[in-house]
Amino acid sequence: MLLKPLEGYYTEDAELLNRLGKAFADTAKRSAYNDLRLTCYKAAVDFFTKGHKLQQAAWTFPVYATNALLGMAKIYHEQGAYEKLINTFEQGLQLFSQVYKHEEDFTLNLYWGDFLVAYSGLAYDYRSPSINRLAEERLQRSIALGNNYYSHPYLSLARLAIKSGDKGKCVKLLLQCRAAMRSGGYDAYDLGEALGDEDFREIWDQLQ
Repeated sequence: MLLKPLEGYYTEDAELLNRLGKAFADTAKRSAYNDLRLTCYKAAVDFFTKGHKLQQAAWTFPVYATNALLGMAKIYHEQGAYEKLINTFEQGLQLFSQVYKHEEDFTLNLYWGDFLVAYSGLAYDYRSPSINRLAEERLQRSIALGNNYYSHPYLSLARLAIKSGDKGKCVKLLLQCRAAMRSGGYDAYDLGEALGDEDFREIWDQLQ
């Protein structure tokens, strides 16, 4: 009730747009009613998109907006609203592509890759060669930009591999992740994230 009058509020204050977007996104996450959740997510996307237009070089607004779009896509998936699901993901991909110098940003490429993995999973049960390829390109770019400091892009690639049926590729990626992290200074790194993740249970024994 308090947020309702703020839908469509006009401001060119980027920080205020961020706070408004977060307020609507947080409300969507807490609500148990899909109609209200969708309304709040749409308002959040609107505020984050306006903020992006003011700060086109920042990764923050596109990532926050696409997180809200992913929340919407999950609802559409549950409802079987396939066309709305596709349109929601495509809107997110357009936002990512509009970021100034996006090829040079680790965080943006990481979230872009994760968004594509979610797209492939929700829309095509991980069986879309074209979307999977785009996801791999973004996550590999993130790895290159991360300089062996981050395991997240490796884990996302490995998850995509096992979800799409390639266990061997999944194991290879996770072993590459361990080697990269150790060479980057994390000598005790042991793939704990993967070994505690049920998605990887069937290959746990190959990671010891």
